Amino acid sequence: MLDLGRLRVLRELKLRGTLAAVADSLGYTPSAVSQQLAQLQRDIGVPVVERAGRRCG
Repeated sequence: MLDLGRLRVLRELKLRGTLAAVADSLGYTPSAVSQQLAQLQRDIGVPVVERAGRRCG
């Protein structure tokens, strides 16, 4: 079952662009935002965001 809170996190990511910005706006930690998005992906069975790793150097 889809959780409206997870959809809200996805909407905020679209608006704000980064996990840190979403976390600030919703009062979560970036880790909690990431976990919410991962669970949303599991719930619907398809990737919902394209993840780009951090660059070194």
